[in-house]
Amino acid sequence: MRQALDTDALYRSREHAEALIEEFDLKNLRDEYGIIGDIIPFTSGFPHADIYELIAPDILHQIIKGTFKDHLVEWVESYLKAMHGTAKANAILDDIDRRIAAVAPFTGLRRFPEGRHFKQWTGNDSKALMKVGSKL
Repeated sequence: MRQALDTDALYRSREHAEALIEEFDLKNLRDEYGIIGDIIPFTSGFPHADIYELIAPDILHQIIKGTFKDHLVEWVESYLKAMHGTAKANAILDDIDRRIAAVAPFTGLRRFPEGRHFKQWTGNDSKALMKVGSKL
């Protein structure tokens, strides 16, 4: 069974699935590859809708962490440093931290008394900080 999620995308192609269906019996297809070989996807006849390309993204890592933490937060820090220099950028970031820490308690909003300074961001931290940041 496939264990490494970072391998190449050959596993997500119509051609590969069709080759596996021709090569293996139904039990091995299901047990080893997760393919039900006697069911044809309804999209198989649609030229622009390949079911293997319509796989949903990993919400936590690709959207929440990737877009918010790794892209937006780090981009804002880099932008501020490029535009204002390190000292002024740090002062602006400290002001943002004070604003995050000063958000009034409200149902559904998590408090961040230390601002955005915590050692490890979890998915819940990122989601909660996005809610707080949208209120600033």
